[in-house]
Amino acid sequence: MLSPSASVSLSSSAHTSPSVDPVSSALTASAAPPPCGAKGSRLRLRTMLAMVHWWWAGGLNTPMAYKKRRHSMQGKKMASGGTIRLDFALHALDADEEATCKGMVERERGARLTLMPTHHMNAFGDLTGFKFECPAEVAGACLPISRRMFFGHTAAQALEGEESIMRLMAREQDNRATMRAFLESVEAAAASPALLDCIPDNNDAFTAHGLLRGTDLRTVECKPWMPEVPESIGIYHAYMRGYNRDVRAHKMFLCCSGGLEKASDAFCNLMIDVGDKCTAQEVVDSEEAWWLRKACSRARCRLLKGLADAFGLRVQHIQVMM
Repeated sequence: MLSPSASVSLSSSAHTSPSVDPVSSALTASAAPPPCGAKGSRLRLRTMLAMVHWWWAGGLNTPMAYKKRRHSMQGKKMASGGTIRLDFALHALDADEEATCKGMVERERGARLTLMPTHHMNAFGDLTGFKFECPAEVAGACLPISRRMFFGHTAAQALEGEESIMRLMAREQDNRATMRAFLESVEAAAASPALLDCIPDNNDAFTAHGLLRGTDLRTVECKPWMPEVPESIGIYHAYMRGYNRDVRAHKMFLCCSGGLEKASDAFCNLMIDVGDKCTAQEVVDSEEAWWLRKACSRARCRLLKGLADAFGLRVQHIQVMM
Protein backbone atom coordinates (compact mmCIF):
# COMPACT_ATOMS: atom_id res chain seq x y z
CA MET A 1 0.00 0.00 0.00
CA LEU A 2 0.97 3.54 -0.51
CA SER A 3 1.72 5.82 2.40
CA PRO A 4 1.03 9.38 1.20
CA SER A 5 1.22 10.86 4.69
CA ALA A 6 4.82 9.70 5.15
CA SER A 7 5.98 11.19 1.84
CA VAL A 8 4.17 14.47 2.50
CA SER A 9 5.68 14.77 5.96
CA LEU A 10 9.17 14.01 4.68
CA SER A 11 9.01 16.43 1.79
CA SER A 12 7.45 19.12 3.96
CA SER A 13 10.22 18.96 6.53
CA ALA A 14 12.83 18.92 3.80
CA HIS A 15 11.41 22.01 2.10
CA THR A 16 10.79 24.04 5.24
CA SER A 17 14.34 23.87 6.54
CA PRO A 18 16.67 22.59 3.80
CA SER A 19 19.84 24.05 5.32
CA VAL A 20 19.41 22.79 8.90
CA ASP A 21 20.71 19.39 9.91
CA PRO A 22 18.71 18.29 12.99
CA VAL A 23 21.43 15.89 14.13
CA SER A 24 24.26 18.41 13.97
CA SER A 25 22.01 21.09 15.49
CA ALA A 26 21.22 18.86 18.46
CA LEU A 27 24.90 18.03 18.93
CA THR A 28 25.84 21.69 18.74
CA ALA A 29 23.16 22.67 21.24
CA SER A 30 24.16 19.97 23.73
CA ALA A 31 27.84 20.79 23.37
CA ALA A 32 27.32 24.47 24.26
CA PRO A 33 28.69 25.49 27.72
CA PRO A 34 25.98 25.59 30.43
CA PRO A 35 25.17 29.01 31.82
CA CYS A 36 24.88 27.73 35.42
CA GLY A 37 28.23 25.99 35.79
CA ALA A 38 29.26 22.36 35.87
CA LYS A 39 26.88 21.40 38.70
CA GLY A 40 23.86 22.67 36.77
CA SER A 41 25.10 20.86 33.67
CA ARG A 42 25.32 17.55 35.54
CA LEU A 43 21.83 18.08 36.97
CA ARG A 44 20.37 18.71 33.54
CA LEU A 45 22.20 15.67 32.18
CA ARG A 46 20.77 13.44 34.94
CA THR A 47 17.30 14.85 34.26
CA MET A 48 17.59 14.13 30.53
CA LEU A 49 18.82 10.59 31.20
CA ALA A 50 15.89 9.99 33.57
CA MET A 51 13.42 11.27 30.96
CA VAL A 52 14.97 9.05 28.28
CA HIS A 53 14.78 6.05 30.61
CA TRP A 54 11.09 6.77 31.38
CA TRP A 55 10.30 7.18 27.70
CA TRP A 56 12.01 3.89 26.83
CA ALA A 57 10.57 1.78 29.62
CA GLY A 58 7.46 3.42 31.03
CA GLY A 59 5.28 5.20 28.47
CA LEU A 60 2.15 3.76 26.88
CA ASN A 61 3.32 3.67 23.26
CA THR A 62 7.08 3.63 23.87
CA PRO A 63 9.27 0.98 22.18
CA MET A 64 9.77 -1.07 25.36
CA ALA A 65 6.10 -0.90 26.39
CA TYR A 66 5.02 -1.83 22.88
CA LYS A 67 7.49 -4.72 22.89
CA LYS A 68 6.02 -6.02 26.15
CA ARG A 69 2.42 -5.69 24.93
CA ARG A 70 3.31 -7.24 21.59
CA HIS A 71 5.01 -10.17 23.34
CA SER A 72 1.96 -10.64 25.58
CA MET A 73 -0.40 -10.86 22.57
CA GLN A 74 1.93 -12.34 19.97
CA GLY A 75 0.73 -15.71 18.69
CA LYS A 76 -1.38 -16.40 21.79
CA LYS A 77 -5.00 -17.40 21.77
CA MET A 78 -7.50 -15.29 23.61
CA ALA A 79 -9.33 -16.76 26.58
CA SER A 80 -12.51 -17.40 24.57
CA GLY A 81 -11.57 -16.84 20.95
CA GLY A 82 -8.96 -16.96 18.20
CA THR A 83 -5.44 -15.65 17.74
CA ILE A 84 -4.12 -12.12 17.23
CA ARG A 85 -0.82 -11.79 15.36
CA LEU A 86 1.31 -8.64 15.40
CA ASP A 87 4.21 -9.84 13.22
CA PHE A 88 3.75 -7.06 10.66
CA ALA A 89 2.44 -4.26 12.91
CA LEU A 90 4.92 -1.38 12.80
CA HIS A 91 3.37 0.71 15.57
CA ALA A 92 1.54 0.07 18.80
CA LEU A 93 -2.18 -0.58 19.08
CA ASP A 94 -4.21 1.96 20.98
CA ALA A 95 -6.99 1.01 23.39
CA ASP A 96 -9.71 1.14 20.71
CA GLU A 97 -7.73 -1.08 18.35
CA GLU A 98 -7.03 -3.64 21.05
CA ALA A 99 -10.69 -3.80 22.06
CA THR A 100 -11.75 -4.14 18.41
CA CYS A 101 -9.23 -6.91 17.72
CA LYS A 102 -10.37 -8.89 20.74
CA GLY A 103 -14.00 -8.48 19.72
CA MET A 104 -13.25 -9.75 16.20
CA VAL A 105 -11.67 -13.04 17.31
CA GLU A 106 -13.70 -13.85 20.42
CA ARG A 107 -16.58 -15.35 18.43
CA GLU A 108 -14.59 -18.18 16.85
CA ARG A 109 -11.71 -20.18 18.33
CA GLY A 110 -10.30 -20.97 14.90
CA ALA A 111 -10.14 -17.32 13.83
CA ARG A 112 -6.79 -15.64 13.26
CA LEU A 113 -6.33 -11.88 12.93
CA THR A 114 -3.08 -10.50 11.45
CA LEU A 115 -2.43 -6.77 11.77
CA MET A 116 -0.82 -5.13 8.75
CA PRO A 117 1.65 -2.19 8.86
CA THR A 118 -1.19 0.20 7.90
CA HIS A 119 -3.60 -0.76 10.69
CA HIS A 120 -5.57 2.16 12.12
CA MET A 121 -9.06 3.29 13.08
CA ASN A 122 -10.60 5.37 10.31
CA ALA A 123 -12.86 8.38 10.72
CA PHE A 124 -15.93 6.12 10.91
CA GLY A 125 -14.60 4.05 13.81
CA ASP A 126 -13.78 0.96 11.72
CA LEU A 127 -10.52 -0.94 12.01
CA THR A 128 -8.66 -1.13 8.70
CA GLY A 129 -5.39 -2.75 7.67
CA PHE A 130 -5.82 -6.36 8.80
CA LYS A 131 -6.17 -9.90 7.49
CA PHE A 132 -8.87 -12.11 8.98
CA GLU A 133 -8.89 -15.90 8.60
CA CYS A 134 -11.43 -18.40 9.88
CA PRO A 135 -12.67 -21.92 9.04
CA ALA A 136 -14.87 -22.08 5.96
CA GLU A 137 -17.72 -23.89 7.70
CA VAL A 138 -18.33 -21.34 10.49
CA ALA A 139 -21.26 -18.90 10.36
CA GLY A 140 -20.83 -15.90 8.11
CA ALA A 141 -21.71 -13.59 11.00
CA CYS A 142 -18.19 -14.00 12.40
CA LEU A 143 -16.71 -12.17 9.39
CA PRO A 144 -15.79 -8.54 10.25
CA ILE A 145 -17.70 -6.88 7.42
CA SER A 146 -17.79 -3.09 7.54
CA ARG A 147 -19.61 -0.61 5.33
CA ARG A 148 -16.40 0.40 3.56
CA MET A 149 -14.56 -2.88 3.23
CA PHE A 150 -14.65 -2.73 -0.59
CA PHE A 151 -13.42 0.86 -0.78
CA GLY A 152 -9.95 1.26 -2.23
CA HIS A 153 -7.52 3.33 -4.27
CA THR A 154 -6.95 3.43 -8.03
CA ALA A 155 -4.23 5.31 -9.91
CA ALA A 156 -3.51 5.81 -13.59
CA GLN A 157 -0.64 7.53 -15.37
CA ALA A 158 -1.39 10.19 -17.95
CA LEU A 159 0.18 9.55 -21.35
CA GLU A 160 1.37 13.12 -21.81
CA GLY A 161 4.72 14.65 -22.63
CA GLU A 162 6.60 17.13 -20.49
CA GLU A 163 5.42 20.13 -22.50
CA SER A 164 1.75 19.26 -21.98
CA ILE A 165 2.32 18.61 -18.29
CA MET A 166 4.08 21.92 -17.71
CA ARG A 167 1.40 23.74 -19.71
CA LEU A 168 -1.32 22.18 -17.54
CA MET A 169 0.50 23.04 -14.31
CA ALA A 170 0.73 26.69 -15.32
CA ARG A 171 -3.09 27.06 -15.52
CA GLU A 172 -3.91 27.02 -11.82
CA GLN A 173 -7.13 29.03 -11.92
CA ASP A 174 -8.45 27.16 -14.95
CA ASN A 175 -7.65 23.84 -13.28
CA ARG A 176 -9.66 24.78 -10.20
CA ALA A 177 -12.66 25.74 -12.32
CA THR A 178 -12.39 22.54 -14.36
CA MET A 179 -12.18 20.37 -11.23
CA ARG A 180 -15.15 22.14 -9.68
CA ALA A 181 -17.24 21.60 -12.81
CA PHE A 182 -16.23 17.94 -12.94
CA LEU A 183 -17.24 17.29 -9.32
CA GLU A 184 -20.56 19.05 -9.88
CA SER A 185 -21.25 16.80 -12.86
CA VAL A 186 -20.41 13.70 -10.80
CA GLU A 187 -22.71 14.83 -8.01
CA ALA A 188 -25.53 15.49 -10.45
CA ALA A 189 -25.14 12.09 -12.10
CA ALA A 190 -25.09 10.27 -8.74
CA ALA A 191 -28.90 10.38 -8.65
CA SER A 192 -28.86 6.84 -10.12
CA PRO A 193 -26.35 5.02 -7.87
CA ALA A 194 -25.42 1.37 -8.03
CA LEU A 195 -27.50 -1.00 -5.89
CA LEU A 196 -27.61 -4.74 -5.46
CA ASP A 197 -30.46 -5.01 -7.95
CA CYS A 198 -27.98 -3.99 -10.65
CA ILE A 199 -26.25 -7.39 -10.40
CA PRO A 200 -26.47 -9.31 -13.70
CA ASP A 201 -28.99 -12.14 -13.75
CA ASN A 202 -27.75 -15.68 -13.93
CA ASN A 203 -28.62 -16.84 -17.44
CA ASP A 204 -27.49 -20.44 -16.93
CA ALA A 205 -30.23 -23.05 -17.10
CA PHE A 206 -30.19 -26.83 -16.82
CA THR A 207 -32.16 -28.56 -19.59
CA ALA A 208 -32.59 -32.12 -20.75
CA HIS A 209 -29.66 -31.64 -23.09
CA GLY A 210 -27.32 -30.24 -20.46
CA LEU A 211 -26.26 -26.78 -19.32
CA LEU A 212 -27.57 -23.88 -21.40
CA ARG A 213 -25.45 -20.78 -20.87
CA GLY A 214 -26.30 -17.34 -22.22
CA THR A 215 -22.85 -15.87 -22.79
CA ASP A 216 -24.05 -12.66 -24.43
CA LEU A 217 -26.04 -11.41 -21.42
CA ARG A 218 -24.03 -12.88 -18.58
CA THR A 219 -22.06 -9.68 -17.83
CA VAL A 220 -24.77 -7.16 -18.70
CA GLU A 221 -26.09 -5.48 -15.57
CA CYS A 222 -29.81 -5.26 -15.00
CA LYS A 223 -29.82 -1.50 -14.46
CA PRO A 224 -27.47 1.31 -15.54
CA TRP A 225 -25.71 3.11 -12.71
CA MET A 226 -23.34 6.03 -12.27
CA PRO A 227 -20.38 6.37 -9.87
CA GLU A 228 -20.95 8.23 -6.63
CA VAL A 229 -18.90 11.16 -5.36
CA PRO A 230 -15.52 9.71 -4.29
CA GLU A 231 -13.77 10.29 -1.00
CA SER A 232 -10.92 11.99 -2.86
CA ILE A 233 -9.83 12.43 -6.46
CA GLY A 234 -7.12 14.51 -8.06
CA ILE A 235 -4.26 14.92 -10.49
CA TYR A 236 -0.74 14.68 -9.09
CA HIS A 237 2.60 15.72 -10.54
CA ALA A 238 5.89 13.94 -9.91
CA TYR A 239 9.43 14.63 -11.06
CA MET A 240 10.81 11.12 -11.20
CA ARG A 241 13.15 8.84 -13.03
CA GLY A 242 11.87 7.15 -16.12
CA TYR A 243 13.11 4.04 -17.85
CA ASN A 244 16.47 5.74 -18.30
CA ARG A 245 17.88 5.97 -14.78
CA ASP A 246 20.12 8.93 -15.55
CA VAL A 247 17.27 11.19 -16.66
CA ARG A 248 14.41 12.57 -14.60
CA ALA A 249 11.14 13.47 -16.27
CA HIS A 250 7.86 15.12 -15.39
CA LYS A 251 5.03 12.62 -14.88
CA MET A 252 1.38 13.07 -14.08
CA PHE A 253 -0.92 10.63 -12.26
CA LEU A 254 -4.66 10.51 -11.66
CA CYS A 255 -5.68 9.01 -8.31
CA CYS A 256 -9.09 8.21 -6.86
CA SER A 257 -10.17 6.82 -3.48
CA GLY A 258 -13.63 5.59 -2.60
CA GLY A 259 -16.28 3.14 -3.71
CA LEU A 260 -20.02 2.57 -3.94
CA GLU A 261 -21.42 3.73 -0.61
CA LYS A 262 -25.08 2.83 -1.10
CA ALA A 263 -24.37 -0.63 -2.48
CA SER A 264 -21.87 -1.27 0.32
CA ASP A 265 -24.49 -0.27 2.91
CA ALA A 266 -26.98 -2.65 1.31
CA PHE A 267 -24.46 -5.50 1.37
CA CYS A 268 -23.60 -4.86 5.02
CA ASN A 269 -27.28 -4.82 5.98
CA LEU A 270 -27.78 -8.05 4.04
CA MET A 271 -24.99 -9.75 6.00
CA ILE A 272 -26.52 -8.55 9.27
CA ASP A 273 -29.83 -10.17 8.28
CA VAL A 274 -28.60 -13.49 6.83
CA GLY A 275 -25.08 -13.81 8.28
CA ASP A 276 -26.15 -16.49 10.76
CA LYS A 277 -27.91 -18.53 8.08
CA CYS A 278 -24.92 -19.07 5.77
CA THR A 279 -21.30 -20.10 6.11
CA ALA A 280 -18.24 -17.91 5.75
CA GLN A 281 -17.33 -19.71 2.52
CA GLU A 282 -20.74 -18.93 1.05
CA VAL A 283 -20.37 -15.25 1.91
CA VAL A 284 -16.93 -15.05 0.30
CA ASP A 285 -18.09 -16.83 -2.86
CA SER A 286 -21.43 -15.05 -3.06
CA GLU A 287 -22.43 -13.18 -6.19
CA GLU A 288 -23.08 -10.03 -4.16
CA ALA A 289 -19.53 -9.93 -2.75
CA TRP A 290 -17.96 -10.65 -6.14
CA TRP A 291 -20.00 -7.99 -7.95
CA LEU A 292 -19.54 -5.32 -5.29
CA ARG A 293 -15.78 -5.72 -5.23
CA LYS A 294 -15.58 -5.43 -9.01
CA ALA A 295 -18.12 -2.61 -9.20
CA CYS A 296 -16.22 -0.44 -6.70
CA SER A 297 -13.07 -0.82 -8.78
CA ARG A 298 -14.96 -0.04 -11.98
CA ALA A 299 -16.52 3.05 -10.41
CA ARG A 300 -13.09 4.47 -9.55
CA CYS A 301 -11.84 3.74 -13.07
CA ARG A 302 -14.86 5.46 -14.61
CA LEU A 303 -14.25 8.53 -12.45
CA LEU A 304 -10.60 8.65 -13.51
CA LYS A 305 -11.59 8.40 -17.17
CA GLY A 306 -14.08 11.24 -16.74
CA LEU A 307 -11.46 13.35 -14.97
CA ALA A 308 -8.96 12.71 -17.75
CA ASP A 309 -11.51 13.74 -20.38
CA ALA A 310 -12.35 16.91 -18.44
CA PHE A 311 -8.69 17.99 -18.41
CA GLY A 312 -7.88 16.71 -21.89
CA LEU A 313 -5.46 14.02 -20.70
CA ARG A 314 -4.86 10.67 -22.35
CA VAL A 315 -4.99 7.47 -20.26
CA GLN A 316 -5.10 3.83 -21.18
CA HIS A 317 -8.70 2.65 -21.18
CA ILE A 318 -11.09 0.17 -22.68
CA GLN A 319 -13.65 1.47 -25.12
CA VAL A 320 -17.09 0.51 -23.84
CA MET A 321 -19.66 -0.19 -26.51
CA MET A 322 -23.17 0.75 -25.35
